[in-house]
Amino acid sequence: MKSLFLNSLYIFEYRNKKAKRVDFDRGINIITSDITNGNDVGKSILLKSIYHTLGADAIFDSKWNTESKTYLVNFSIDSDRYYVYRNENLFKVFNENFEKLFSTMSRSELAEFLGGIFNFFVKLPKRNEDTLEIAPPVYSYLLNYVDQDHMDGTKFNSFKSLGQYADFKENVIYSHFGIFNDEYFDLLKNIEVLKKTEKQLTDEKLVIENMLKRIKFIFRRC
Repeated sequence: MKSLFLNSLYIFEYRNKKAKRVDFDRGINIITSDITNGNDVGKSILLKSIYHTLGADAIFDSKWNTESKTYLVNFSIDSDRYYVYRNENLFKVFNENFEKLFSTMSRSELAEFLGGIFNFFVKLPKRNEDTLEIAPPVYSYLLNYVDQDHMDGTKFNSFKSLGQYADFKENVIYSHFGIFNDEYFDLLKNIEVLKKTEKQLTDEKLVIENMLKRIKFIFRRC
């Protein structure tokens, strides 16, 4: 199993010529406020900015204008280091030498690329279809972050734009816990192929039956 370590988060606001860099150490990192500063000092924004950069739309406070900012996350997968850049809906991925590996405005494409790096995908059935597709990145992070301001029992309210799939929660949980593994998805692919073959044969059978009915009707008239 691959290990993911978050190294740094960068937030840039070019308009006001401001920038923030936060570095993280291996192990447990505790982010807290103190008695003097109290709450509302940006602890949640740091966590939300990480997920935001990696393709999930967290629910920011109304005071935080994320569209005016550019984000950069530096993380390591085992010994390989990567940078993910986000500005509005544009994503770019760089290696440790800052050579661009990937660029997209598509969440689906981002999910597939990051899934290859993480060696982890969440695959969900398309709405009103039996076929599976790689879900956007947010579904890979659902179980890792709970927004204290939006937590509501078993509802996944920490992120926006989760209505793409119907009844996705159970499938997401099974994916995260390894129940929906490669063998499971291979079996589903085989089922999809068999269903398509069944439909094709059923359509051919219907055509042949209609032809036979037509032929019998002609013979009767003769």
